[in-house]
Amino acid sequence: MVEGEAQRPAGPARLPAFGAGAFALLGGVFGLLVWAHAPSGAAYDDSYFFIRFARNALDHGLWAWNPSDGPVHGCTSQLYMLWTAPFVAIWPAHAIFALRAGNVLLWWGAAQLAFRFVRRRRPPGAGGEALLWVFLLMASVPLASAMGTGMESALTMLCLVGACERMVPVREGAAPAAGELESLVWVLLVYLARPDAALVPALLWLGPGGERPRWRRALGLGLVLGVWWSLAWAYYGTALPLSFHMKTIALGHYDAEVVALGRGVKLAHFALFAFVVFPFALAGLGGLRERAASSHLRWLALAGAAAATYHFVATNEIMGYRARFYLPALLALGLAFIAGGSGTREPSSVRRGLAGMLLGLVAAALAQHFGLLPGDSSDPDQAVPGVALAGFGAAALLAVLMPVLTHRRARSLATGLGAGLGVAAIIGGWLWAWPPAAPRIDPDAEILARQQRKLSSLRGLEALVECLPPDITVHHSEMGVLGMRLPEARLVDLVGILSAETGVEGRSFEAVCEADPPEAIFLPHRNYAQLNAEVRAAPCFADYARVIARGSAPLHLRRDLLGPFMQCRRASEKARRSGQ
Repeated sequence: MVEGEAQRPAGPARLPAFGAGAFALLGGVFGLLVWAHAPSGAAYDDSYFFIRFARNALDHGLWAWNPSDGPVHGCTSQLYMLWTAPFVAIWPAHAIFALRAGNVLLWWGAAQLAFRFVRRRRPPGAGGEALLWVFLLMASVPLASAMGTGMESALTMLCLVGACERMVPVREGAAPAAGELESLVWVLLVYLARPDAALVPALLWLGPGGERPRWRRALGLGLVLGVWWSLAWAYYGTALPLSFHMKTIALGHYDAEVVALGRGVKLAHFALFAFVVFPFALAGLGGLRERAASSHLRWLALAGAAAATYHFVATNEIMGYRARFYLPALLALGLAFIAGGSGTREPSSVRRGLAGMLLGLVAAALAQHFGLLPGDSSDPDQAVPGVALAGFGAAALLAVLMPVLTHRRARSLATGLGAGLGVAAIIGGWLWAWPPAAPRIDPDAEILARQQRKLSSLRGLEALVECLPPDITVHHSEMGVLGMRLPEARLVDLVGILSAETGVEGRSFEAVCEADPPEAIFLPHRNYAQLNAEVRAAPCFADYARVIARGSAPLHLRRDLLGPFMQCRRASEKARRSGQ
């Protein structure tokens, strides 16, 4: 240890205020990026589920995908479903943009709490280094991209960091800030934000310390969750979200081809998670092993590892873009490693750390070259520009070097340079991948129209909107944009994420079709080979004629509607051509 280092205060007295200002600026920059980086302004397709549920709750008093079917446990995040409703009520024509803007605020709040968590648990003299590491964690691709998805990720981050701040003591021997009842409330809150993320606070609740024996704490946890599951069962008919039934490998019935595709992207997602968490582990693992005051932080790291293992082993990572399923694990591990780092290390230890970091960057470069890391992609939801990965690695290399810098100005310079390099590289990478249009606030209708034109699975949807009544029944496997464009239609999800009859009940397409023959059927996306075969072989499907020749999910119409529909479609296309 450098002489006098233990007596040095944790950075300048203004460091907390500086950290808050820095994250405010960073949040503003990211907010502009979220606003402008994608010309379409589109969010993830699944994010539109929340908007449709919110509209049905406001208009019909039911948290339902189709009001005529009653409530359904289709939204993974119950808390985000509630968060969405005010945006839809106040700004109904711009709900997509409003949710993305709201996610910037949620991310900023999570960043503030993360900085507070680390600053209170970090040893003296490590203020600047801690600020740099928190910058890198919050600006990493999986966490920063949560702002632009329209999904619940940013809300999950805020709840999870809040739970860690209240449930992890600031030092060994101290009691957590949260009492027993509050701790259980935090577990439930994180569960309602995203069920799988609750594994982290649940393990913290069962971790070291505590006034009651572990078995009694486990019983209390089971009681609290059991009450919620009972309420969910009474209201929805299922205790757990339909996505859990479908995306858990042991329970779901996805096509074998879809499962095989999922295994490939799972490796890419896990590789991105490992790439981001590696420098944090390199800098903080030794401190977690050596410090007597880190038993709760070690337990937090264990909880993060358990969350990552759960998804890698048990989950079909459908819609797991940019490793978003590993977000709770990344947050837990990152906070544990940052707070557990010693803040100073001997030169020999620093040399070993730098060597490990260089080897890690070489391994990451090779993984990127061979396609094991998600790189530049034609799919903007999945793309992670190589320049963003390179910038993160270079900034992390500077952070690993920080402990050997003893002069305050040198440490401050390294902090600013590292944070600036990492954030600039990520922002530059996003701009590289998605050149921004002029910042604007487009209404939902324009955003959806642009997004729809890019999706071959929705060819023919415009004709359905124009030529059939609004309260038709439609079958499809792709639900997000469809649910927004046909708000009054009864939409049956052939995969089962939003329709219990095809999901947990496992009813065949023939049974569902015969019970309520739809006006239109989009064949499932071509990736669902077995489901396509089932639909095509069903006797009910013989009553439908194909009206769209191309596309990844061809549109079929009931034959008794075919004549008027085709006449309307031709007239509509002629009117559009003449208008041009």
